Amino acid sequence: MARRARSILPAAAAAPATLAQILGYRFHALGIGVTLRAGKDWHAISTGESVVSFEFEHGKDMERLAYSRRLMARAETKGKSMVGEHAGFYDLVVPIRKTHDHVLITGPFARARPTSADVIVRWRWITGRQGHPSAAEFRRYLSMTLATLTLEGSLPNRYQRFVECYAELLSGQGGAELFAEASAHAIEIDRARAVEGVWNAAREMVDETRASRWRSPQMKNDLTRMGLSGLPEHVMVALVAGRDDGTDPVERLLRQDAFQRACVALARTERAIAGRVGDHGVTLLVGGQRSSAATRRAFERACDRITARALEDFGLSIHVGTSAPGTHVPLGQRYGQALAAAERAFSRGSRMVIGEPSTVRSLSLVRQLRSQLAMATERQPRTLLATFERYIEAVNLQAGYRMDLVQAHLEAGLDQAARAVLTTGALGAKDYLTMCDDLERVAREAATVKDLVAAYRLAISDLVELAERPVHAAQDRSLRRAMTFVQQHFAEPLAVAQVARIAGFAPAYFGQLFKRRERTTFQVYVRALRIEHAKQLLTGTQLTTERIGQLSGFAERHYFYRAFKLVTGATPHEYRTSSADQGATE
Repeated sequence: MARRARSILPAAAAAPATLAQILGYRFHALGIGVTLRAGKDWHAISTGESVVSFEFEHGKDMERLAYSRRLMARAETKGKSMVGEHAGFYDLVVPIRKTHDHVLITGPFARARPTSADVIVRWRWITGRQGHPSAAEFRRYLSMTLATLTLEGSLPNRYQRFVECYAELLSGQGGAELFAEASAHAIEIDRARAVEGVWNAAREMVDETRASRWRSPQMKNDLTRMGLSGLPEHVMVALVAGRDDGTDPVERLLRQDAFQRACVALARTERAIAGRVGDHGVTLLVGGQRSSAATRRAFERACDRITARALEDFGLSIHVGTSAPGTHVPLGQRYGQALAAAERAFSRGSRMVIGEPSTVRSLSLVRQLRSQLAMATERQPRTLLATFERYIEAVNLQAGYRMDLVQAHLEAGLDQAARAVLTTGALGAKDYLTMCDDLERVAREAATVKDLVAAYRLAISDLVELAERPVHAAQDRSLRRAMTFVQQHFAEPLAVAQVARIAGFAPAYFGQLFKRRERTTFQVYVRALRIEHAKQLLTGTQLTTERIGQLSGFAERHYFYRAFKLVTGATPHEYRTSSADQGATE
């Protein structure tokens, strides 16, 4: 387990170290990982989910490890900071002066917003598969890619200098001047997360469980920085039309993300701040006290501008809903009014619908959207994911992000969406119960609402596939079940017939489907898993090669040696020696 960096700091460095700790929170705010390597020890300074996790999940960890070693070796040899690129993202390594074998490693970050081709190529390298937004895992990868810190223009240089200042303070050198320089760079770097900061603020303001902090006098400066003189009083929601216009689906999602980001700047001109609704819409929280007539005119003007911007710059068609002018209810309820009005505009194909004071609270919207899930599955399966995203938004609004309540609504929503598929026979009752059991297990293990929602997104993606391509979807789901079993039990004796039975196929047919999906045979795939595990044990433990072979699933020593050399070109002993020599050289 990683230890806190302060535990290795000498007492003489107390003052600079304190300044370093003050700067350390910036890494958390930027959402970027930072690790201190001190000799053979590793100390986590800032952690979090990143696209790198997908490399480890899909057996690309050795490539990542070799790249990291080379980058650290260059930084230590040259005694200066080094930037490296791997799998489309960048990392920075900064040596800590006046120490031996101490470096800071930070990343990943991007230098430009991704293109559709970037995302597809990276995903294919990681998984060997074509990426499509209907697949929940790819959608999670795309979401994480878009959330990765992006440093454009001069910001990469500023970030490098900021980390160098931090490293110097961490080593006990420097003082107030160095801290001031680092702080100046940090202010500029923070611009890279300005959009996310506004989105988070907008989310909190409409969440009745968290909105109270924005009413405190201490938040006045934050409101001013966002261009508001006080708390917003009116709400507009714009939903992107989910039409199938032939656009590459990944490109369309990237456009929607770019549109959501552009709305943050556009909102300031309307004395508003912009939030986002899933990955398919935006919300504008409008400030200023106005009469009902003035509010309607402001809504019309904002609707004209945002509609034109969406169409002209991003090729997107939107439908707008607003809160009811003149009503005196909390902002969270106004948001519910606007979201319900936007839903009506979306379903009718209207440009804009003004919300009504009589609009019932968020629970009614949840029920309304829940019924739409069933209709979407039956009539337009491709719209189901977008409908489900809006359902999630309404659920979170109503449940206040309470795990138990969110889970109850998600279960009910899935049940509605599954009805049409169950009726057609594309999804069997037994398979649906298995799906529910899997979700129940995930719910018990989920640490956050985000984790819980991700699992239900995957289930909804399965329903879309079942509704559109029932045979293919059923096969894919069965194969995923088999793959999960193999990945959990590869160190045990595995036979094709055994795994085929778990998937529900005849062995020969299972072998054909497996090869079509993974582009290799079942036996080669299992062997590759075992070899990768053996490589990790060879470089990370002092176990004997015979024991490593056993722990990796090779019952016989000579077969382990033969298979290992066939795949890697070296015997286990040669591989271990070579890795140790490379580490010593680096």
